[in-house]
This record gives sequence, structure tokens and C-alpha cells, in this order.
Amino acid sequence: MQKILIIFIASGILLSCGSSSSSEADQDQQIIADIDHLVEDLPDPSAIPFTLKAIGADFVPAMVNSLDNIEKYQGDRDKLAMNMGVYASDVSYLACYNINDRTMEYARACHDIAVTLGDDAIFDEDLMNRIEASLDQEEALAEILRNMIVETSVQLEQDNELSMAALALTGAFIEELYQAVSIIESYHDAGLTADEEKAKIEPLIKLVLDQEKALADLVILLNEIPRDDTIRGLITQLDILDKMYKGELEALSAKMDEDPNYIVTKEEMFGVTLDIERIRQSIVE
Repeated sequence: MQKILIIFIASGILLSCGSSSSSEADQDQQIIADIDHLVEDLPDPSAIPFTLKAIGADFVPAMVNSLDNIEKYQGDRDKLAMNMGVYASDVSYLACYNINDRTMEYARACHDIAVTLGDDAIFDEDLMNRIEASLDQEEALAEILRNMIVETSVQLEQDNELSMAALALTGAFIEELYQAVSIIESYHDAGLTADEEKAKIEPLIKLVLDQEKALADLVILLNEIPRDDTIRGLITQLDILDKMYKGELEALSAKMDEDPNYIVTKEEMFGVTLDIERIRQSIVE
């Protein structure tokens, strides 16, 4: 469901567009293509939240961004766009644990942010009603969102809101990684046996390690859109994370491939955990 939700956000943000010059149109087409590539490389469907539930991880209220924070994002379109992505990830996390009332609260928050950004086609009232009616039917809910993607994608036009789409994708991507590394860290502190660590921690570590391609796509995308201070800061932080993936995390992945019994230590995940937490904090603060 998470990937579907992200595609819907990215597609909807591109609606209601004006005309552009030939060079601008070419650039926008490239950005749209890169958004498509990124979406293809994101985990599907909702790999991280559903893995959390599958390994028996308890729901952690602190792992969703407080709706109280929306007020401080007002007047900052970059922050609003990034946190619409964050809240979309939180919708998936909440829905996975069947916390229906809060799922709808967060979905409506996404709608309100979309309206503020000028795209009331995203999370409109009709969609809210259909989501609510399908909360306990995972396949039906996914199909509703999938149909909305088709309906909005055919209307895509080049516009000056591509930056908002890129920032929403960034927020969603980082929120998922944050939820994964937070649980990994908590399990490392839980005094589990080696067998318990293999069963509970390893699936999440593998999901985190598998995001190297999606991260590289995201860095390319952000480098192609007009840069302000927020986007430049994000690129700097994500470049550091990308280097970590290409260095120590690639080495860690090789160790796990070579030895099926290898147990990843907390120290080996410390750097990436700290970096993801730092990026997430810069987005939601």
C-alpha cells in the first residue's frame, strides 16, 4: 500500500499545470521519468510496516510524526510537501496495525496539506470516504488508490510543482527507513538470543540494505529540480547516506551473503541509524 500511496501523491502533485517552454518541458519530462524510476525502486507493498508487524514488533506511537507539528510547517511549502510524504508513510504504518481512527486522521492531514499546496485533487473527500469504507480490506483499499493513480496519471502535465513531488517522495522514503532502523535499534537493546535476532532483526536489516537503488534515484531526482536551501541541505545529507550505502553497508551486505549465520551487530548499524534519524529530524522538526 505504501508504494501505491506514494505514486498517488507524486502523480497528484503534478496536476493543474500551466504551459512551459520547450527546454523546460524537456527538463520536466526527465524529472517525471526519474520519479517513475524512483517509484519502481521503492519497496512494494508497504514492505517495512508489514515486516514490522510480521516479526511481532509492537506499534510504537512515537514513530509517527505528530499532527501537532503541521502548524509549524505552515508558510513553508517545502516542509509541507516533505511532511505530506511523511504522513503518507504514517498512514500505511497505522493502517497496517489497524489503528483505524488515527489512520483517517493522518489521511485527512495529507488532504489538508495537499489543499494548502494548491492540489485539492490529492486525497479529496470522495477518496477519504472510500478509504474509510475499506480500512479493514487491504486489497480493496489498494485497488481504490491504484484506480486513482490511473485517473490522475493520464492528466499529468509539466508544471512548476515537480519540486513538491520530489520532496513528498523524500519524506515518505525517509520515514519508512526511520521506522525500520528505530525498531532494529530497539531490538538490539532488548537482549535477544542469536536465533531471535536472526528472526526479528535480519529481515528489517535486509530491507534497509535493499534501498540503495531507491536512494540513488532520489539523489538524482533532487539534483534535477530547482534548488533552494532546503533542497540543497537534503542533497548534502542524502549524499552522505548514499556514500554510506556504497561503502560500509555494501560491505555488510557482502558479509551477510557470504555467511548465512552472520549476526549483524548494533555497532555495524550505528552509522546508518544515526544518519537516517538526523535526516528525519531535519524534515519533521
